Amino acid sequence: MVSHYYFRSILFIIVTFVNGSRQNTLLLGLSGCPQLGCNPSGGFSFTGNLPLSNVTVRWQNDEGGQADSTDFGCIGTTERIVCPLRAPNSTLMGLDTQNGKLVWHSNLLHFPRMPLIDIYSDTIACDGSLLVPYDSEGNLRGTPIPFTPSMNPVFSLSLTDNDAFIISGYDGKLVTYLTDGVIHASIFLKANIDGVNGTFVPIVTPVVAGHRAYFLTHFRPDTRGHKSKDVLPVFRLYAVDILRQAVDRMKIIWFHTFKNKSYASNHETKYSQTNKNSNKQNCVVTKGTRVFVTLNAKSLDGLIDGKQLVNNPVNYPYLTNSDQSETLLYGFNDTGLSYDILFSDTKPFVALSATIDVSDDSVNFWAATNSSIYKINGLNGQELAKFNLASIFGEPVILTSKLMVVKKVGTSEGILILIAVSCVEEHCKFSGTQKHFVCLIDVNTKKLLWAVETPEDRAVKGQLIGMSSSNEHESKDLIVASAEGIIFAIAGY
Repeated sequence: MVSHYYFRSILFIIVTFVNGSRQNTLLLGLSGCPQLGCNPSGGFSFTGNLPLSNVTVRWQNDEGGQADSTDFGCIGTTERIVCPLRAPNSTLMGLDTQNGKLVWHSNLLHFPRMPLIDIYSDTIACDGSLLVPYDSEGNLRGTPIPFTPSMNPVFSLSLTDNDAFIISGYDGKLVTYLTDGVIHASIFLKANIDGVNGTFVPIVTPVVAGHRAYFLTHFRPDTRGHKSKDVLPVFRLYAVDILRQAVDRMKIIWFHTFKNKSYASNHETKYSQTNKNSNKQNCVVTKGTRVFVTLNAKSLDGLIDGKQLVNNPVNYPYLTNSDQSETLLYGFNDTGLSYDILFSDTKPFVALSATIDVSDDSVNFWAATNSSIYKINGLNGQELAKFNLASIFGEPVILTSKLMVVKKVGTSEGILILIAVSCVEEHCKFSGTQKHFVCLIDVNTKKLLWAVETPEDRAVKGQLIGMSSSNEHESKDLIVASAEGIIFAIAGY
């Protein structure tokens, strides 16, 4: 008998409350960062007790060698850090959280996306061709599941509150598995646009509120080369319920079709575009019943030989001056069976974040451009506060990591911004020799609390995560980051 036993327990401690006709899930007190975004909402936020003084690099691991780290960063618990790499001999690496030593590595997967990790440090990972379960020591916990045909490449895994996780691929297929390794359901988002049959394919990792998943998608016709006088591309946001029942296990509840004439420039056809060097400015984050979206039609890669190729399937702001004039910001309120549009506006944002605790600024969220951070009113999209990074650092800097919003443990209002930046000049003026830093900013005072040099002056990409320290003399969290193959932890008091 083949065992597909994956997780021994539900990944998170979850409580639910009823709002209207649907349940909403709130993740409380996450210890560590078990998935991309640190929580299913895609909020890139966590509750922690970050160090405020005497902050230095505690450990670094160079096992990744000269391999490129992916633009995701790492996930982890108090015991294990798991990081995807782009390396020929190791594409997934497990480290001891407290000292950074290599515990295991695997080359079973080809460029896996961000996996999931549970409270026992068991990991499940996928590259679109293979679904693989690992225990905390890197041993297989069951038989890997092959996908035929392959879904490669895929987005990072997302988890619902009813023990299902989502695998979404660039081929347009949406698949759910239960956390015991049993397949749950699969669908395609088929549609007919102006007489053309096709599929709405995901363009970012889906986000989840309870058992409802949100997919930001782009229409891809079944027949290539379709020409139209109307050159507007077609995008949709789908709300899909993931249900534990006999039929309709993945049920489309509603969708919104985005249409804007500003998308018409520089597109060869209505359904595809060819600007491969533009930034990834597509983001989705949920907070309670609200869904916030940034969408930029130029941020998609082109179609080659009939296959959609995406070089960097995460919302990473590149270190270049970008044309963000076509990036739109939307706010939705999910009413259960339908939705209301709260606002829409042109905003040059490349990242969105939101705290997981809806009691804290329940209608507000955070956004970032390459050089500024904003607090946004979630009801009307209006700017509530602005943090110019050049003013904080005393010179121009560019955001290189995800925008991480950290809620202080035991406080109702204490919010910190954890980011990585690079100075525009060859070296930072306040350093003289270093260009890349990990930084902590106090939201209330708008002051830089500290800036730590990255190992070998490498740029940090993806998410930064906080884990509790097991040192009995140390009450502050460890901060773990990934910088071009080097994984390192920051600690202090």
